[in-house]
Amino acid sequence: MISVEYAKRILPHLVRCAQRRETITYGELARRVNWHHRPLRYSLGHIRDKICRPRGLPLLNSIVVTQDGTPGESFLPEGTAHLSRMEHWTEAQRLQEEVFDYPHWDALLEELGLSPLENAE
Repeated sequence: MISVEYAKRILPHLVRCAQRRETITYGELARRVNWHHRPLRYSLGHIRDKICRPRGLPLLNSIVVTQDGTPGESFLPEGTAHLSRMEHWTEAQRLQEEVFDYPHWDALLEELGLSPLENAE
């Protein structure tokens, strides 16, 4: 249940980043929700598998990146072990562009009973 609770806490932050066409590091996202960065992967997995994929939405979790600017190994449902470093980077870029181009993130928040973040952050 903690993953679900934190998914609801981090989702508005991810939507804000998506609307601004920005990635966010695991560390920065963790600071914004006052949580340690390591367990974020479970909540991001929940967002990927229980929110985005069933609705046919771009994988919002793909905009959360490590210090080197790429998403972690579990940004894809099947993982990334089968990808070369270049394929990992290319797939991340493709998915991030899908996220940035999607115009209805606020509608998702509304559907889930969540509010967008206020302008000041």
